Amino acid sequence: MSEPHSDSHDLFPTTQWSVVLAARADGQSGRLALDELCRKYWRPVRGFFGQCGVADDETEDLAQEYFASLLTREYLHQADRERGRFRAFLVQDLKFFLWDALAKKRVQKRGGGRAFVPLDETTDAAADSAGNTAFFDRQWALQIVENAREMLRAEHEAAGKGELFRLLQLGLVRTMSAADYEQWAARAGMTPGALKVALHRLRGRFRRALEEQVRQTVATEQDFDEEMRHLRRALRDGFQDAPGDEA
Repeated sequence: MSEPHSDSHDLFPTTQWSVVLAARADGQSGRLALDELCRKYWRPVRGFFGQCGVADDETEDLAQEYFASLLTREYLHQADRERGRFRAFLVQDLKFFLWDALAKKRVQKRGGGRAFVPLDETTDAAADSAGNTAFFDRQWALQIVENAREMLRAEHEAAGKGELFRLLQLGLVRTMSAADYEQWAARAGMTPGALKVALHRLRGRFRRALEEQVRQTVATEQDFDEEMRHLRRALRDGFQDAPGDEA
């Protein structure tokens, strides 16, 4: 089964918490909003399950089950914009969902039927590990970056500047040398000065696109500022932990 995807981004508003709130609704608008949530959080949710020890061939089914259960359990209806950031809300629910899923699996292995299953220390540790939460946050941060990059790609494609974006996007995450500007300018048919201006503008738009993504699931400016700091920390820690970083 392929990963959830939606081209319905423009069918409902995407301001603060609006996607979360819209996903509570019945009918098509609720389904479209829930699909949008699945698209935005699929990578970190599936990665969280894998980090907690779920087999690779089971993480996709478990992620599908999790998103389907959000409305079935009506837990999404408990999400309150006044309580803060949706990311924090979601990761706590994931821990509960995983513990519950693993507990049910143990019951089935013991012969099925209804039984009281005490909190298993191993299962609890897997779901509640600080390392697993950090892994979720890194996956969330990478998905935020990818969503922002996709926003810019779509904007440039619509303006007939898709080729320029495909060239300049590499400059969003690397330091450019004078030689880079010369080489890229030649490829783009621009002067180095014009290319430098274009890249500066793209970086500014990328920063705003990241902020737009984060604002969708926060309620206040204080939450927004903290979430942006959290995003930068998660990306920084992710690069530090990446293979090959050690000398």
